[in-house]
Amino acid sequence: MEPFIPEYSLHRTQIEDLRLAASKLVGASRRSFQAEMALKYCGGSARLTETVFGCGEGIVWS
Repeated sequence: MEPFIPEYSLHRTQIEDLRLAASKLVGASRRSFQAEMALKYCGGSARLTETVFGCGEGIVWS
């Protein structure tokens, strides 16, 4: 399996904007948005998503 190489790099302010957008959503809409961003920016890697977006295990972007 090849390592994930991000197609896009995110600036700190962009990460903050994505976290703000996620905080405005609830339930399935929020999880869907977060999953799409994890796939787009982190190749679906849970560990990379935790690192990039600053979330912990079981808590996504809160």
